[in-house]
Amino acid sequence: MKNTLNVLLGLGLMGLILYGVFKSLAWVFNQVFAVDPRISAALITGLIAIIATSLTITIPKYLEKKMEIEEHLRVKKSETYKDLVELLFKILMSSKTGEVLSEKDLIKFMSQFTENLILWGSEDVIKSYKAYRTYFTKRSQGDLLTIESINIMENLLLSIRKDMGHNNKNLKQGDILSLFINDLDEVLNKLEAS
Repeated sequence: MKNTLNVLLGLGLMGLILYGVFKSLAWVFNQVFAVDPRISAALITGLIAIIATSLTITIPKYLEKKMEIEEHLRVKKSETYKDLVELLFKILMSSKTGEVLSEKDLIKFMSQFTENLILWGSEDVIKSYKAYRTYFTKRSQGDLLTIESINIMENLLLSIRKDMGHNNKNLKQGDILSLFINDLDEVLNKLEAS
């Protein structure tokens, strides 16, 4: 009841403000057009010049500031996402390289990455990372890959690519992870068969 009353009061207030603005503009136009046509033409020309000058100054500055912010975010995101991709690569390649990350190093990385992700990640990447982290923290070490685990990891990587500006429209399941796993098609076929 109280929320409905607040909404109605807000709408009424906005209506009054719009009515006041409309009446004020109508009065200004009536005053300008009531004056000698040469004077009103000069006033209108001057007003248009002021508005045009203001817009040519403020719009480029606004766009420049927006681009500056987006560039800063892009740099921070790319640093954060690069660290995660490097970690995933180390984990997936550990059986071939013999370079196994300790649990302590993994926890340290994940907490640092989570901190950076909260600051710089998009909503889509945060949700994909949450699904990834939830799934892989419930797995036991040495569990075999499943289609679900592949999809979760690839969804995270696709979300990161999307946040960095790629559209991913021509990528199908397995395209990204096949860059990490040489025989991914065989693995997927075996998983689908079982």
